[in-house]
Amino acid sequence: MKIVIMIGSFKMGGAERMSINTGEALIRNGHDVYYILQKPIFDIPNTIPKDRIIILRPEKRSDLYYKITSLFIGVYRRTQEIKPDVIIAFSRFSSFLACFTFHRKIFARFDMNPFELSRKQRIWANFVVHFPFVKKIVVPSTGMLNALRKAKPSFSNKFHVIPNSIDESMILQRAAMEKSPYLFDYIVGMGRLSHQKNFELLINAFSTSRLRDKFKLIIIGHGLLKTKLENLIVSLKIEDRVLLTGQMANPFPVVAGAKFMINTSARESFCNVILEGLTLSLPVVATDCPYGPADMIRNNYNGFLIENNNLEQLVQTLNRIADDGTMLDVLKSNARVSMEKFRLNTVIDQWLELIR
Repeated sequence: MKIVIMIGSFKMGGAERMSINTGEALIRNGHDVYYILQKPIFDIPNTIPKDRIIILRPEKRSDLYYKITSLFIGVYRRTQEIKPDVIIAFSRFSSFLACFTFHRKIFARFDMNPFELSRKQRIWANFVVHFPFVKKIVVPSTGMLNALRKAKPSFSNKFHVIPNSIDESMILQRAAMEKSPYLFDYIVGMGRLSHQKNFELLINAFSTSRLRDKFKLIIIGHGLLKTKLENLIVSLKIEDRVLLTGQMANPFPVVAGAKFMINTSARESFCNVILEGLTLSLPVVATDCPYGPADMIRNNYNGFLIENNNLEQLVQTLNRIADDGTMLDVLKSNARVSMEKFRLNTVIDQWLELIR
């Protein structure tokens, strides 16, 4: 099968990584895969053959004429040359752009709920939803599926869940490259230091829980809130219990060395970090935010789901873990098993079933 995958670029990002994982797996399964990118950004390592990557905007120009001709006319011409059996667009704008190929078999993908975003995003999304050649719109989580069906009830059958995938062997290999440099017992959080990730909730809960007497807290990531979080740590007098590492080229040895992972995001589109933690056999405590965590975490099985932004409930859960010395062992034994349906080959089978 000849397949075109459309994505903005190979910059660091969840949608970009999922598009590469999917394309590489499809190639391994014997399919002829082409990529149509909007910009020549290649931050994510990949094994896609260079002659299968097409750039619509190779020049660094911002004038409107160049954008329109290179993108909308360019994508039509390129797909006419390739003559694919199917087009898969992995982001909101790529899905909008794919409509201008006028191909008869397009599969769009919304990595976030566009009807909660800007007016421009809603216009693009409405165009994609109504476009007759878009056969299905794939979303990564059940929560997002329900939200989109509620927003567009007349098109509810057009929405379809295929979760994000994870390359289990790659995660395990990178985790085994070295040992964690931290010899004390700790728990770990990971992500951008942003309001969305809500690390303030995590730090406040940790500081008042009994868990702080047993474990330290390591937060991996960088972002605009670094200074604010550092000041919060100082004000709570827990500088000796909380460590902000900044960004790490390979965070997986540190993640693998933790007792469990904690994710306090206020909002997600899926949350790959949770999946990475489960892959490394870590139980996960997560806020039940929209969207994603509820598809991965089962209470008392591989972790705990906490009401979104509920400080009291989070502290109670951390205290419960601190007081029960055997709880983490039970949860840990279920963590790897629980991510079975997210393994790359399993997810690829879902894509192939859909497009066939």
